[in-house]
Amino acid sequence: MEAFAVPIGSSSVRALSRHPSATATVSCFESWRTSSRALFGAGRQALAGTIGAVTFSLTRLVRARRARRPRVPRRGWGDDVKFFDGSVKSNVEAANGLRLITLEAPAEVAEPYKRGGQFLQAKADDESKPSFYAISSAPGGSLEFLIKDVPSNDWITGSSTGDVLKVSPVMGKGFDTSCQAWEEADVNQVSLFATGSGVAPMRAVIESKALAGKACRMYYGAREESSMAYADRFDEWRRAGVEIVPVLSQGAEAWTGRRGYVQEVMREDEERGEGFVLSANHGALLCGQKDMVAAVRQVYEELGFGFNCTAVLGYELSFLQSVSILQALCSAHTFANAALVQYLFEFCSSDDGFCRLDSLALHMRRLRSELLRSSAQVAGRLTGSLRQAVALSGRKTWHTSRCNALLYLSRQKYYSHVPVGNLLACMTGFKDASFMQWQVLMKYAMQQSRAKNGVFWFFDQQMHGGVPGENPGKDRHTWRSFVVYSLLRKVNSSKEHRRPWAAEIGVSRGSTSEILLKELPSLQMILVEPEITWLARTRMQPFRERVVWINAPSSRASYEVADESLDVVFIDGDHSYEAVREDIAHWSGKVRPGGYLSGHDFTPSCAGVVQAVNDFALQHNATINLQIDCWWFRKSADRTWK
Repeated sequence: MEAFAVPIGSSSVRALSRHPSATATVSCFESWRTSSRALFGAGRQALAGTIGAVTFSLTRLVRARRARRPRVPRRGWGDDVKFFDGSVKSNVEAANGLRLITLEAPAEVAEPYKRGGQFLQAKADDESKPSFYAISSAPGGSLEFLIKDVPSNDWITGSSTGDVLKVSPVMGKGFDTSCQAWEEADVNQVSLFATGSGVAPMRAVIESKALAGKACRMYYGAREESSMAYADRFDEWRRAGVEIVPVLSQGAEAWTGRRGYVQEVMREDEERGEGFVLSANHGALLCGQKDMVAAVRQVYEELGFGFNCTAVLGYELSFLQSVSILQALCSAHTFANAALVQYLFEFCSSDDGFCRLDSLALHMRRLRSELLRSSAQVAGRLTGSLRQAVALSGRKTWHTSRCNALLYLSRQKYYSHVPVGNLLACMTGFKDASFMQWQVLMKYAMQQSRAKNGVFWFFDQQMHGGVPGENPGKDRHTWRSFVVYSLLRKVNSSKEHRRPWAAEIGVSRGSTSEILLKELPSLQMILVEPEITWLARTRMQPFRERVVWINAPSSRASYEVADESLDVVFIDGDHSYEAVREDIAHWSGKVRPGGYLSGHDFTPSCAGVVQAVNDFALQHNATINLQIDCWWFRKSADRTWK
């Protein structure tokens, strides 16, 4: 099995698989290529043919190169393997084309089984060639296997109760969710990906409670509903804390669930902001056909590391003259991010995990100069506050990226090499800094285009807090939860001896409400969501005495709430212009004097939100208060908006 620790860090940082040091491997599984000097072990396929497994954790970005080293034989992969007699206890159909086979085996076979993802070798007799099968049952019980009913497996899928076969001791290290990589990453969210019989080790991991206490989601793909194994266990797994997303590639018309391939569905969720990739503490377990494993890895890569400001630009705003000019600077930022990746290839060695500091620093100085020059050139074509912001953007990006630390070390004569982690920190920081600067620049561009209409925006630096993403872990605030938390702290309700009330319109997985309810013990919340997820309900369970769910569309839900009864309303539902305008119209009247109307995704890529909020500001002659991606208005005592 392959084991990767692919850290994304505090924002959407891409895991680069093209360079072994960039896919951050920490060997949590058994390694078939080893070296005493390798920074981390590199894994190899553990299950035969179509099954592969990959483990990601998203906070460190270091992977040792699968270098050209002599192969070290391991048990089952070169050395003689001792086989024992086992017998078939049961053989039943698990799904169309899949058999669930239970074996009775001696203690020598079962004793090494400690965690899901382990496997054994089995064969019909002493003369036969063994095959590899992942164990589907949790450790501590009978050994169960989910096996494809294909001609090559006829000898076992066609077996009867009592038939004797040869089995090896359990092998491999399995999905080690307590390995160093996951411990250091403090992984608290896990995505699981399985197709066909690849769900077998996932069942073992889930039912062994190895993921207890983590927010989990499993994408399980099959051709048809009848070929989806363990469907009868889905409810049990959900109760164990795993959200199940079944995906059919050839489902019947009556199928109402997701369609396509697991990687496509995962991408859709991420693009809607409903996935886990942006988390700083994310892990992933994959098991299925080789093409699926590769495709999911590619999606992770595309969603992450290299900065691409075209995603921030937004097609809807490309017609603005200032935005068109900024596209030249966009290229400079994108090039700089790509260059840092290339430096990882050129100047760092996976043999010892160090980078040549002199060569690295020389190229980084050139890169910094080019970024500053591009910023100055683009600024010269602009006017007003946007011109000044662009002129300073290159310098601000560089200074907040932690790349200067490498240049400082290069000036110390006694440093010739630095750990690869230093460059990875620079790459991560530069991507974060680029994203932050582009959010700011795009807002300035939009502000300039709206100036003739009288809209005034105020960027409140004191409200900048938290980390990007939806699930930062360890009770840390996200950008959005920090804004709502700060607004609630500003509401002076203590003199009235009452508990504050807030409403969240569009709850998704409930992470924002969860941290607010934890941080503010007196807070009571109204949660509006037409399609309540199991994960959101689970997160709200500890606060059920302080939460009111309204399972209805936003406009209809507003009629169940008294006017001027809420301290803060946070709108984060449908981001279309019509929907946001309707949400503001229905919920602005629910805010009491002194309270706040607020929302999420005031960004160029969500033009509907920007337009609706601007229209409200124009209608009420109000200032739009802004944080990185949130907006808010304050309702004054005379019921005007400020």
